[in-house]
Amino acid sequence: MPRRLARGLLGLLGAGSCALASLAAAEVPAARSIWIDPARLAALPTSGPAWESLFAAAQQPTNAPNLADQNDATNVRVLAKALVYARTGEEHYRSEVWSACQAVIGTEVGGSTLALGRELAAYVLAADLVGGLPADIDAVFRTWLSDVRTEDLVGGTLISTTASR
Repeated sequence: MPRRLARGLLGLLGAGSCALASLAAAEVPAARSIWIDPARLAALPTSGPAWESLFAAAQQPTNAPNLADQNDATNVRVLAKALVYARTGEEHYRSEVWSACQAVIGTEVGGSTLALGRELAAYVLAADLVGGLPADIDAVFRTWLSDVRTEDLVGGTLISTTASR
């Protein structure tokens, strides 16, 4: 992933004190992704108990994402689908990630910064793991990511909560 894209996605998430934002400031080689180096990901096994658990999670429906619910399991399922796609190349997993990233937009309304902070990163990482989003979804997703950082939720905004911690 190009350095600019990695910094851009991470920069949208939070203030300078945020751990993810500090990663954005680091030098990210062009061959790396936000979270895991593609070569390292490609070397991980596709058999055994860990893979079976990940694969089982990827088979679950994504339902309607809900960033306002800090206990919503959809983000975990979306991330599992992205990881399975990254290892298998099976297109339907990527399509499900794209759909979930589109559907998650706006679901933070009425929630808390805790819920948003707990749920949001999985969608950003999932988008990265599947090689990004289609241009039309990507533009909307990035605009929303930028805006959601300053949205007033229970507990403040994502940026103000990060800064106060």
